[in-house]
Amino acid sequence: MKEFSRVNESERDFRVRLQQKAREQRDAETDKLRQKYAPKFASLQEQMRRAQAAVEREKDQARQQQMQAAMSFGTTLLSGFLGRRATGARSTMSGVSRSMKESRDIQRAQDTVGAMQQRMAQLEADFKADTERLSTRLDPMAEQLESISVRPAKTGISVQVLALGWLPLWQNPDGKLTPAWE
Repeated sequence: MKEFSRVNESERDFRVRLQQKAREQRDAETDKLRQKYAPKFASLQEQMRRAQAAVEREKDQARQQQMQAAMSFGTTLLSGFLGRRATGARSTMSGVSRSMKESRDIQRAQDTVGAMQQRMAQLEADFKADTERLSTRLDPMAEQLESISVRPAKTGISVQVLALGWLPLWQNPDGKLTPAWE
């Protein structure tokens, strides 16, 4: 984290300060991750919405084809009972074929939704893994602290007060010194 303890700061206080800085850094980087993943999530959610709409549309089409096939089959049966020539058998079979095709279309659309759900789950797992890596990387309790002794240098000394004292002395003719203030 490239932090140094302050003079006379205990290790406990230093680690508390590191925890605060780590939290702030982790929050900032988590926000960056959210901004990075937000467009991907939005895109997948839009694709999921379209895929679910396609499933509903295919189900509606399949219901309509089944109704048409059933009505065609009923008409052909009724014509046969009434003694008319059964000319609708071919159209009845093609209606059943279209109905089966619509059922396969529903299955394909549901497979697409399933694939979108898997992609969404994978993206969420990637986001969670990135967040976990971030948390472990910025854990101040796991940080190895190194003790460095800093010796004072001449450049690190600052003089606060400088004083000069002067004591005047008299020199006697015999060479002896006596204080001048007496």
